[in-house]
Amino acid sequence: MSVSSFDEAERRRLARLARHEASMRYRRRTRILRLAGLAVAVLVLVLVVVR
Repeated sequence: MSVSSFDEAERRRLARLARHEASMRYRRRTRILRLAGLAVAVLVLVLVVVR
């Protein structure tokens, strides 16, 4: 195994790790947005029912 192929494998591994972290961050943000939207919907529903 030459040094260049090892560097290539390492670079590919780091790129995959960075992409995985980005997708996890994106998924967490969408979950937070969905929870916030649900909270707003419940709040509006409560206000309508009370009124």
